[in-house]
Amino acid sequence: MKETIQDMQSAFDAVGKNTRPVNVGGRPKKAVSPTTVYRLAKLGLTIGEIAGFFGVSLATMNRRLKEPEFRYAYTKGKSNVQISVRRSQYKLAMTGNVRMQIWLGKQYLGQKDNPTPKPLDDELPNMEGPRMIHVPWTEDLEREWNAIDAEFPEIPTDV
Repeated sequence: MKETIQDMQSAFDAVGKNTRPVNVGGRPKKAVSPTTVYRLAKLGLTIGEIAGFFGVSLATMNRRLKEPEFRYAYTKGKSNVQISVRRSQYKLAMTGNVRMQIWLGKQYLGQKDNPTPKPLDDELPNMEGPRMIHVPWTEDLEREWNAIDAEFPEIPTDV
């Protein structure tokens, strides 16, 4: 302990009066590079796992992530993982994997396992007022109507 005090005193004397040497005491900063943070995040590691890789605490890693270059590196790496996973899920769904199609439908289209039925009144358009659109009956519409009628004869036409 006396050697430490003497070393500090000589450091003060060497620098000059009323000045303190830089980084006296405390633990030296661990070497954490933004490039390595990016690469680890790109592999899908969490902040806690990255902290473990560098041998620092989660609190230290969170402090470092407040620095713009570390936040950017982590966010960019994490975004690359998300893009990769999303691309893989989409490819899997396009090959006919029904479970993945259902899951993606729920995530992106708001589909549900048990949809709540809507009252019939909500499905019918309001046929009064200025929103009503009049479509004149033409020969083209008559042909389309007859083609649909021929394609689906089981649908009653008098309804």
